[in-house]
Amino acid sequence: MVILADAQREIGSLKNANVEFDVNNKKMFTVQIARCYWTQSLTFDALVYVPDTEYGGIIGSVLTDTTLDYVELKGYTWRGMLEHKIIQPPAGSDYKKVSGELNEVLKTLIEPEFDGLFVVSQKNTGVSVSNYQFSRYCTLLDGIVEMLASRGYRLEIRHKREDRIRSDQCRAGCRLFGSGGIIKRLQPELYDERQPEWNQSSDRSWKRGTC
Repeated sequence: MVILADAQREIGSLKNANVEFDVNNKKMFTVQIARCYWTQSLTFDALVYVPDTEYGGIIGSVLTDTTLDYVELKGYTWRGMLEHKIIQPPAGSDYKKVSGELNEVLKTLIEPEFDGLFVVSQKNTGVSVSNYQFSRYCTLLDGIVEMLASRGYRLEIRHKREDRIRSDQCRAGCRLFGSGGIIKRLQPELYDERQPEWNQSSDRSWKRGTC
C-alpha cells in the first residue's frame, strides 16, 4: 500500500496510480496517474511512501503537460536526499573526523541537515568509531555507508507510523535511521548495501491515461 501525506498528516492510500521506487541507482521515485484521478494533494513537497519500508520520498517535480492524458510526479527517495548533501570539513581542516557510538554519530550527521524530517534511533549499539575520517567532500550517503561498513554494519531506513521516538519531530510518521533493526550486524561475505527495487500499480485494472 502506497501512502500519500503532507508534512503534518497522512491523506490516504494512493489509488489508481503506477508507482516506481529506484533506491539503488537514480535513487528517485515516479508516480504516474491519469489526469482525471489527479488531485491537488499530489503536488510539490507531498510525501509518498510504503509504511515500514525504505520505499518513499518527497515530490519535487510535477509534469502537467496538457498534451498528455496523465500527470507524472517525481522526487528523490530518502537515500537520494542523503546523496544530495555533502559532508564538509570544519573550517581550517582538510577532512571531517568523527568519534562516538554509531547512532550518536549518525544523529549529528543527519538530523541537523533535514530539520526534523529524519530521526535517528536512540538505541546504543555498543559499537563506536574513533577519529573516523571521511573522504573529502563526499556525499552524506556515501560517507555514512562507508563509515558503517568499516565497523561491519549497514544503513537501513524505515518509515514508521506513529513512532514514539522523538514524536515531537515526526511529521506524518518518522523516517528512521539507526539501530534496533535499522543498522544490522552482517557477515562480511553477505555485505551488500543494495535494496530490491519496487514497482507496483495500485490498481491493476488502470492503464496510464485511462479513466
